[in-house]
Amino acid sequence: MKYKEKTKKKPIEQYSDITDYKKTEGSEREYISEMKFLADTAMDFVEFPPEKDIFQYIGEKVQEIIGNAIVYVI
Repeated sequence: MKYKEKTKKKPIEQYSDITDYKKTEGSEREYISEMKFLADTAMDFVEFPPEKDIFQYIGEKVQEIIGNAIVYVI
């Protein structure tokens, strides 16, 4: 009969720093969101009816970008 030495088995652990990945992922999402905003706004300009106030539209879009603020378009 062979003698088997009892050894403790340890789990293998591996850690990876995903900070850079998350930053890149966030940057990509932000970039895609900004490009979609620009594309949608460009299409709005193409289809913009002459009876609408262009300055009102520009003010609303600027407010979308900067948030809750007072916007004057001169």
